[in-house]
Amino acid sequence: MYFTWLDSNSWLLEIGGKQILIDPWLVGALTFGNQTWLFKGERRNSRPIPEKIDLILLSQGLEDHAHPETLKQLNKNIPVVGSPSAAKLVQELGYTQVSRWS
Repeated sequence: MYFTWLDSNSWLLEIGGKQILIDPWLVGALTFGNQTWLFKGERRNSRPIPEKIDLILLSQGLEDHAHPETLKQLNKNIPVVGSPSAAKLVQELGYTQVSRWS
């Protein structure tokens, strides 16, 4: 098992030949609720999106854990498991295999 920190809250977990992307923010700026006056984070360098992702795990629906710009660039057929707010977000983005925990 390997954990790779991808900056901020983002991690890549490799276990049993599978890659699980956790709370990805890999590209673009980060703002909360599109309110730059509240918070705006910038990445110094964009992270390449891993080639093979078997599962996306989202701990919450806030932008620093479920970053819309990053999620828009990922394959919408990747299974996603997340909190109710995160599951709602990825469903709105067009993800087809979404499970939520309560």
